[in-house]
Amino acid sequence: MKISVNTSSKKELFNDLKIKFMLLASVIGTAILLIIFIAIFSAQYGDMQLSIKDSLFTTIEDFKSNSGAGSEFNDFDTRNHCILLVERNGVIVIKQHFDGYTQTEQSQIINVVTNTDKTKVTIGKRHFQILKASSSNFVFDETVYAIYDYTMEYNSIMVMIIAFSCSIILSAWLFSLIGWLFAKHAVKPVEYAFHNQKELVTNVSHELKTPLTVLATNINLAKGSLTAKNAEAKSWLDSSAAQIEKMNKLILEMLELSKFTSVFYNPNLEKINLSDFLESTLLSFEATCYYKKITLETKIEKDVWCYVDKNSLERLLSILCDNAIKYTPEDGKIRAGLVKQKKKVVITVSNTGKGISEENLKHIFERFYKVSTDVEQSKSFGLGLSIARSIAQSMGGEISCESETDKYTAFIVSLPLERKKTEAYANQKRQLKQNVDEQSDDMKSQTDAGRKKSLFKSKSSKKQESKNGSTETDTTQKNDDERQD
Repeated sequence: MKISVNTSSKKELFNDLKIKFMLLASVIGTAILLIIFIAIFSAQYGDMQLSIKDSLFTTIEDFKSNSGAGSEFNDFDTRNHCILLVERNGVIVIKQHFDGYTQTEQSQIINVVTNTDKTKVTIGKRHFQILKASSSNFVFDETVYAIYDYTMEYNSIMVMIIAFSCSIILSAWLFSLIGWLFAKHAVKPVEYAFHNQKELVTNVSHELKTPLTVLATNINLAKGSLTAKNAEAKSWLDSSAAQIEKMNKLILEMLELSKFTSVFYNPNLEKINLSDFLESTLLSFEATCYYKKITLETKIEKDVWCYVDKNSLERLLSILCDNAIKYTPEDGKIRAGLVKQKKKVVITVSNTGKGISEENLKHIFERFYKVSTDVEQSKSFGLGLSIARSIAQSMGGEISCESETDKYTAFIVSLPLERKKTEAYANQKRQLKQNVDEQSDDMKSQTDAGRKKSLFKSKSSKKQESKNGSTETDTTQKNDDERQD
């Protein structure tokens, strides 16, 4: 069975979460309004039907009680506003409450009513409900028709349905907007925690890199000072050096992953001949394939040009080819292909072998996830495909995997043909603007502080001069007084 899985970026992941919040709010709000509408409509429609049936039944009963069979029915109670027809031996002998209808309309109503078994009929733009009762005696057969024109009620119901429908559509949009705003507010802590987690990994990796380098250097120096008599101590140091090398490899991969997943990472996109680049990259793996007796087949469309980051793409291809070589059995095949589609290019790397189970395929791009626990797999950390996914997404593309157990595994990388402004570019621009604004605010604050300080000094000096002038005046006045004395 063929199984495939697609990946989504962090931005798409959080957007999907927001959309789910929005749809949930919209569905719940609309469902509540719909239930309210159905309840109101059912009550209104039920009251209307009850009123119509009551009027029809009352009309028939009033006719029978006031006139009786065979009577001319001249004193019928008109309070029910129902049309009354009395048919005797196929002839209409009584017509009541036909005011407001033309002769043509009257003929149509009589013709339709007397020739149908339906309880509801539509004639033109008018809607009628019919109740028929029969009474027979030895002289003639008599049929009484009570007809209710419920056109006004019908139009009121239709207006109500249209009004409620518009209200539900508008409310659904409003609930969606509220749900989206709520989702943005609710998801913010999750995004913040996700960002902090990535920052923590990056910072810890940086902090661990230096002491591990120092430890590796010290171990190498200690090994150099040992003699042949210290073989056991040397083996311990060799083991420690191997573990430190493994830790260094893990830290380098974590730093690499952090770089590609950073919101401020902006790939150096340049337009290259992707066909030539792919052929030259695959050429470096031919020797390894030959050594492992693996057939490397390529099907590369010529002269395909695309905007990519060459170093990042080379790293992505290395990850996929290394995985393919690792899991392809002896005498197996690896196929690499390149094809140009409408607005994207598709790179495929597939290999024959055991394939990947459906359960493992769901988690194949997760960090530190390993398909198996064998010796070959234990040498890796499960970060390679996570790095490959981050590289593809950083260039505006995506990566997916499909597999069929005991047959093959294929990785498909899709990249856009045209250069796009990535999310990282937008983040960098926003950050740069924020830094400029902060610097401008700092300079403005410093300028305002300088002005205030200068103004304060000016006021102080004026006060001092005024004080000194006053003192000199007092001294002069005192000397003059002494001379006069």
